Amino acid sequence: MTYSLLTGQGYSENIEPDEDHPVLVFESGAHAVYWLGIVEDTAFRCNAYLIRNGDAAILVDPGGINAFDQVCTRVSHILPPGKITGMILCHQDPDVAGSMVRWLAINPAMQVYSTPRTHVLLPHYGKSDYLAYDVEKNPRFRLPDGRELLFIPAPFLHFPGAFVTYDTASGLLFSGDIWAALDTDWHLVAESFDAHVPKLNLFHKDYMASNRATRGFVANISHLEINGILPQHGSLICSHHVDAALEYLETLQCGIDLTYSTESSHEESVSDAVGDIETEFEAEPEASNEQFGDEADYAQASMLETLNKRVRLLQEALSQSERLAALRERAVRDLKLAERKLQESSLRLSEAQAIAHIGNWEWDIVRNELRWSDEIYRIFGLKPQSFDATYEAFIGSVHPDDRQMVQDTVQLALDEMEPYSIDHRIVWPDGTVRIVHEQGQVQYDESNKPLRMIGVVQDISERKQGEETLRRSNLLIKCIEQLQSRFISHGDDPVTLYRDFLGDLLTLTDSEYGFFGEVLADPGERPYLKVFALSNHVWDDESQALYDAVREKGFEFRNLNTLIGRVISSGQPVITGDPASDPRRGGMPRGHPPIHTFAGIPVYYGDRLVGEVGLANREGGFDQQLLDYMAPVIMACGQIIIARQEQVARRAAEKALEKLASMDGLLHIPNRRSFDEYLHHEWRRAMRYQTPVSLFMIDIDHFKRYNDSYGHQAGDDCLIKVAKLIQESLRRPTDMVARYGGEEFVCIMPDTSLDGAVPVAKAIMHGLQMKKMTHESSPVARRVTVSIGVATIVPGKDVVASDLVKLADRYLYQAKSSGRNRIVTEKDTITL
Repeated sequence: MTYSLLTGQGYSENIEPDEDHPVLVFESGAHAVYWLGIVEDTAFRCNAYLIRNGDAAILVDPGGINAFDQVCTRVSHILPPGKITGMILCHQDPDVAGSMVRWLAINPAMQVYSTPRTHVLLPHYGKSDYLAYDVEKNPRFRLPDGRELLFIPAPFLHFPGAFVTYDTASGLLFSGDIWAALDTDWHLVAESFDAHVPKLNLFHKDYMASNRATRGFVANISHLEINGILPQHGSLICSHHVDAALEYLETLQCGIDLTYSTESSHEESVSDAVGDIETEFEAEPEASNEQFGDEADYAQASMLETLNKRVRLLQEALSQSERLAALRERAVRDLKLAERKLQESSLRLSEAQAIAHIGNWEWDIVRNELRWSDEIYRIFGLKPQSFDATYEAFIGSVHPDDRQMVQDTVQLALDEMEPYSIDHRIVWPDGTVRIVHEQGQVQYDESNKPLRMIGVVQDISERKQGEETLRRSNLLIKCIEQLQSRFISHGDDPVTLYRDFLGDLLTLTDSEYGFFGEVLADPGERPYLKVFALSNHVWDDESQALYDAVREKGFEFRNLNTLIGRVISSGQPVITGDPASDPRRGGMPRGHPPIHTFAGIPVYYGDRLVGEVGLANREGGFDQQLLDYMAPVIMACGQIIIARQEQVARRAAEKALEKLASMDGLLHIPNRRSFDEYLHHEWRRAMRYQTPVSLFMIDIDHFKRYNDSYGHQAGDDCLIKVAKLIQESLRRPTDMVARYGGEEFVCIMPDTSLDGAVPVAKAIMHGLQMKKMTHESSPVARRVTVSIGVATIVPGKDVVASDLVKLADRYLYQAKSSGRNRIVTEKDTITL
């Protein structure tokens, strides 16, 4: 979505800005333009602007030294002022460029975009070693998103080297002093151009060169699609006033046009005055003759008059000489004042560089002479101006591992005529390693031969250290969050839970190998380590088997006479930089990959040792500082271990309770409740796939007589044996036997037809026959027998599961009423 203040997109009425906040003029994607102007009760209201495009942030005419604080405040609402990458100066006047030095003190790497005529004059503000961009030589500047800023000359419109900036992304024209207005009754956007013209005239008629210059400028920009005009003074001009603004410049009479017209009238007045004087002079002798009686007196009077004229001329010459002397004295005084201010500015710059750890340099490529500011010497760990810097000396100070990268970057900048920006390490004479940020820009002659390179160096070691600390803190937090998240999804699977967590630990600590396990105890309360996660560093079949075992269900380490075991036996961390010769190491399997450094870290929950983390082969080894850094995640490990173990115990208890609720306490087979649930589950499945379900109703014949004859204990034993026999007779895991009540059992056989069910019923009766369980009081036989009703149904729309139970119960009744010890189905009655 696009917002444009000056075309009406997203804008409905004029905006009156407050004292501190910027005003958004245009925004589309990553490209935005802001007004940062100064709101003062004077005619010279200065407008500063900011163009932001990705990483580029460019000030346009930032204003005078008194404007800096307010403009900087407005910028800070958009981005940190140190992120400003450049400033465009349409000319060198104080109301445009006076704050330049203070902006460069914030970021010496900032580019300054202007014409050579302006760059020649800017050092008067006390700063000469800045990154100058020549807009005449390079009139197109590419922004990060590929769009461009166009620098268009506007010669002699207030300044010989004046130019304007056209933003191709927004269509906005930053016009500098062109269309500037002197206006005390001020609005951010001009509401009526006709009412705005007198305010333009107050500035343009005095400060613009001529109509020829304004017409030439209009011709230069007539091909542009201008969506708004942003001058340095006065109100902004919206898109529907652009044509009127162009016409205003084409017809404007200003500067020389008005001066020549005024001088012509002045010459006529002077001529008239001279004529009057001549007339008076011609009449003078007559008056003199009357005044002086004779010629001698007249001659004496004439001579006296001549002398008086010469005296007056001499006095005028003397007065002119005195004025020239005063001017020379003032010029000398002003020069000394400028020199003092320059020295003070240089001192402030040096102090600012020291505070910000920023230094500037200049490399004369032709003479191979490198000039460093004092701060660069300090950044490189050297005494200021302790030796004559050279490019070779600079390269020698770069960290050996970064040296080639720096050389390649500088060479690429020379080859492609582009600025460069790079972070790299340097080494002080005492061996201290620091990190610097360096920016540079090459200047070329007319034949594109490199002449000099200028740039800045900033010590960013503390910032990098802070960034690294923040990065590691974020990694630590992420590691803990991921561990907690994985516990939610994989709490029942310690191998998966801890395997992924171990990968995070290796990344967090830059270690090559590692393991993670829980500390458990055997029945004799002897502790051991059960490893659930282990780095894959197999070297033979035996180690492969160990690794596979860990991956499947964990592996137990019971030998505590090792570096790993010492952590458990002592309850303290074990750190070694030479495991191979450490007396605590114990044995190491033959062929094991070399372990150069090792850290074993105990995991506690409160004061209880619950786990161990092992890490190996970290460059630079392990130390207490690393363990302190890892303390939060190790503490989280302890909490997760206890939570997982409690979860496992709780779920085991829940399963036991669930089993008790669904199983018959005497026979250890499902009870009536479980049968009902399983029947309905299998019934729905059979209905979906239209497969048969068979069901047995089984009753022990004359079981009451058995109890009366042998006692209830014997009766319970009989029930247990019959239940076990039925279970053993069922062939598939999906078949189920349950106690239906008293001495009655029920069997469900999914996906089984009647022809498949009858052999199972026969096997049950045959098994009882072979058991020969005595039942002397049975009128059927002298042993325990059963009656079985077998029913089979394919579920349909008009048939429910209870119909199958009723049908099997009917066949059971028929079996019992027809003599017992038999099987009854819908087709047949079977006896053995």
